[in-house]
Amino acid sequence: MGETKKTLGSVLVVEDEQDYAALLAAMLRDGGYEVQLAYDGMEALEKMQERVPDLITLDIRMPRKAGIRFFREIKSQPRFRDVPLVVVTGLTVGDRDMETYIRCFLEVEHLPRPDAYLEKPVEADQLLAVVGRAIRRRGEGDTTPAPLQGTSHTPLWGVVTERPNEGSIVAAAGDAFPRASNGA
Repeated sequence: MGETKKTLGSVLVVEDEQDYAALLAAMLRDGGYEVQLAYDGMEALEKMQERVPDLITLDIRMPRKAGIRFFREIKSQPRFRDVPLVVVTGLTVGDRDMETYIRCFLEVEHLPRPDAYLEKPVEADQLLAVVGRAIRRRGEGDTTPAPLQGTSHTPLWGVVTERPNEGSIVAAAGDAFPRASNGA
């Protein structure tokens, strides 16, 4: 008889680059998570109708249904609103379209923000720590949007700073957004 291996949770990886999707999936599986893959937002929505994951990792630039559109659609539906979401993208502060993408995430006040931001390339330890933290928060019944977590690089949303009683948050980057100080 086969043993059923207990997992730490289920993760839907939404990433159009198949090799990078496979890499993220391998990191997560090695870390004890069950993983499903979707190569665009449309496929991800179909998979979520079948089974709601414990967490989603989401690329921003994808064909058919871009990451921003996917994010807005799922976060506006009560069934999916509380599913933690980690943005995993190659967008950085130097990218031409960065401010447009930031505004797309931050401008809709009635939707929660992503739980975390990770800049590609992602290291396994970093990915597993962020995913584990987000799933634990949800498991503890905390469905408030988690403070954004960034990478050690200058992240898409700016510099990491502290907000009283909420831990780290990544402040928005660019002249149109206030820049926060990280105390350095």
